[in-house]
Order: sequence, then structure tokens, then C-alpha cells
Amino acid sequence: MCANPLSLYAITPIVGVCLSFGLILGMVALQGGWHAVANGCMLKMTLTVKDTQDGFAGTTGTVWTIEPDCTFSVSRLFGPHVAEPHLKGTLTPEQQARLSAILAKTAVSELPAQMGDATQVNARRITLHYGGKDAVLSLGAGGRDLDAIRAGDPRDPARRLLEVVDMVQDILGSCMRADC
Repeated sequence: MCANPLSLYAITPIVGVCLSFGLILGMVALQGGWHAVANGCMLKMTLTVKDTQDGFAGTTGTVWTIEPDCTFSVSRLFGPHVAEPHLKGTLTPEQQARLSAILAKTAVSELPAQMGDATQVNARRITLHYGGKDAVLSLGAGGRDLDAIRAGDPRDPARRLLEVVDMVQDILGSCMRADC
């Protein structure tokens, strides 16, 4: 039997305040956690897309990065060096929904590590990094095979990779299609 029934009423608000404080502290402690909660971002890990071309000057290309808090950046790549971003921002809720849908549809975690012939001279490589895993599509110089891959079987891993890459580039205002 409880000695003082009023003590239960005094403890309940204290427990609620402690739990609320713990949740807020935990979200702020996560890098970008508060921003992610405020924005409702559904991305669990950093998503990086690289479109590179090997050539006489080495490897050059573009890197698109979307962080778990749905902030993004676009940078140029020169050899092993990634330049400071020339474009930064935050995904809108509509862009976040589109990105979440394409990630779910394409099952990125099931993509193979390598697609295409990795040993081509002056190869074009499109790399998707998500969830601690890299998926690389290697193409001949200029990447003339992209339209054929996009028109292929929807279950083809290369097509699924390009669907994610196209969505990321569409969302961030860039394009790698031949007609852009």
C-alpha cells in the first residue's frame, strides 16, 4: 500500500519532463539530428553519387551528396581532390518524398558492386554510395550506352542504379542525359 497517494502525482510530471529532455538531448547530440527531426527527413545515411570520366588529365567529374538531414552539396572532382561545393541547399519535403520512393523502389542495397567492364580505357564511371556500399557502373568513353540501359529491363541493376542517379540529379538541378 502506498504511504502517500499524492506522491504518485508529483512523480509523473517529473518522469515526463525527464523523458522529453532525454529525447531532445539525444536528437541534438546526433549530427544534424535536430534539423532532420524538424524537416522530417527520411534518409538514414549519406547518399553520394559520382559521375567521373578518366582521360588524359586524370579523373574528372561531379559529386552529388545528400546528408541524412537532407542537406545537399554538389562539387567538382579533379583527380583525388573534391573541390568546395558550388551548390548547397536543403531538400524540400516533396524532394525528400521522391528520393525516399526511388530508394525503396530500386532496392539499392541489392545492387552489385560492379556493373559493366571496369577495365575500359578512358572509362566513364557512375558510382552510387549508400548504406556503406558502393555500386559502380563502368561505361566506355562518353557513356553512350546510357539510353539503352534506361530503356532496358526494369529489374536490370544498371537501370536501377541510373534511376537513382537520374532522380538525385533531377532533384539537385543537374542532368547527365545526352539531351540535357
